[in-house]
Amino acid sequence: MTDLLGAARGAFFRALNEGASGQIAPVFTEVPQDTQPNFYKIGMIESDPGDAKPDDMREELLVEIIVVYRGEDRGQLLTMMEAARSDLRGKPITAPGAKLRPPRWAGSTSSDAMPDGVTYVGLLHFTLHAQPA
Repeated sequence: MTDLLGAARGAFFRALNEGASGQIAPVFTEVPQDTQPNFYKIGMIESDPGDAKPDDMREELLVEIIVVYRGEDRGQLLTMMEAARSDLRGKPITAPGAKLRPPRWAGSTSSDAMPDGVTYVGLLHFTLHAQPA
């Protein structure tokens, strides 16, 4: 049995880390304690059988990318978010033991400054279909 959520997590990590995003800031699946911004994190991953038949192993996944930026220019957060979107949207991604369709961008949001006045957070959501290979 293939862990499709883990496969998607790894595929998203590789796509961001090897793409423009990885040139801008580190990419994490788990952020090490005391890590300071700027960074990308693979966030929550939700699974839904979608319209699959009961014996079908296909799943529709929703993957969240968290972008954390600290600095005076919120525009840099938006640049980081666009890099992630470009690294993933419609691009083929691969994972051992899984067939993954190219991710489809499902929306984004960016925060206003946090209470410190210089930390911003962006969220990007992507959907994709996954099944065991």
